[in-house]
Amino acid sequence: MTEYYELALAFSRECLKLEEPTISGGGNVIAWRHRGEWETFRHRDLNTIMRLVRVWCETLLPNFYCLSTAYYKPDPADDTWIVEIQTRRDTFRACNPNLCHALLDACLQAQRRLDRAQASSPFPSGGSTSIQ
Repeated sequence: MTEYYELALAFSRECLKLEEPTISGGGNVIAWRHRGEWETFRHRDLNTIMRLVRVWCETLLPNFYCLSTAYYKPDPADDTWIVEIQTRRDTFRACNPNLCHALLDACLQAQRRLDRAQASSPFPSGGSTSIQ
């Protein structure tokens, strides 16, 4: 399995809170069981990834003081996208020629920081994300 597949699966498990996601559809989709039915999303489709990142930010990050999410390509000659998720305390930055990869990576960094903060907090939290 490639690094991108691993990243897409980690994003699915950790950010979207999907149970036991797998790569299917010839490597082009993430699949998981939801209420007895198979659900999927195309992890290489930028529109899909942008929608999922928006859902993730709107659902999970307001409690983690998300201030802004931005992505940009500073030099058209450079083949690298830069994605930054900024909070009051941290900036999570990912760079990659594949914008989907950079988006998933930055979100996963922020989610892992959120998980560490919640694990050390005396206050309970929880819930799951609906990506419909």
